[in-house]
Amino acid sequence: MFVSAQKQEGFMSENTPVLRILRDAEVEHITGLSRDTRYALTTRGEFPSPVWITSRTRGYLSDEIDAWLESRRDKRTTRQVKPWTPEASRGTTQ
Repeated sequence: MFVSAQKQEGFMSENTPVLRILRDAEVEHITGLSRDTRYALTTRGEFPSPVWITSRTRGYLSDEIDAWLESRRDKRTTRQVKPWTPEASRGTTQ
């Protein structure tokens, strides 16, 4: 699990996943996506919806963020990208 909390002694076994509510700053750090980008993706159904913690506070369920991260593995690019060179940026060839 990417964002699971460490188990507390005597409360959980090694294989028990820990469900947490992650706040915006932590989700931004984990995913690299800004709040605006996450909300746009959520609107399109491409990112988990936040849950209400209180009447003014929202967060994300850790297992849903984990599943979204795992789904990104299939979205990797397979084409070879040539490394950047100063000549290429000027439009000249070697």
